[in-house]
Amino acid sequence: MRLGAAFAVLCASAALAGCTGSEPAPRPSATTTPTPAPSLGPLGQAGCKPASPFISAELQGTPEEAGTSLYGMVFVRSDGPLPVGESIKVAWRMTGKGDLTVRLIDPDGRRKKLDWGPEAHGGSNYHRPGDEWGTGFTLAKPGCWELRFSRDSSHASVWIDATS
Repeated sequence: MRLGAAFAVLCASAALAGCTGSEPAPRPSATTTPTPAPSLGPLGQAGCKPASPFISAELQGTPEEAGTSLYGMVFVRSDGPLPVGESIKVAWRMTGKGDLTVRLIDPDGRRKKLDWGPEAHGGSNYHRPGDEWGTGFTLAKPGCWELRFSRDSSHASVWIDATS
């Protein structure tokens, strides 16, 4: 009987020790896929059919690869269409590795220069997945503009339907 009672106490102690939380929680492995951020709406497509979602001053890009995400916080005065002829400042967050390249394509398919950027940001209170950069650009005329984003192996586009 004594051996049985000692065994029961040992088993109970082991069970309780497992419930104390003294063991550190396992860390996610490097291969863990991050949880995708929620979509702001139907993702944009070429020709602005549809344009990229633009809600509460936030844009969402359309990724080319699974696991890539792109969001932009637009610094504008209203939540309406983006203005033609004014410089637009955006803080972008994009997943992936490496530097960010951004190309601005006008409605006629011609590449245009950004007003500035991309400039890497060290930190902010804009909480979306990925690293953060800032850009400035001007939509010189009405129509469907494309912003193409590239990192080492991550690519995405934003389509903006600019109206006058």
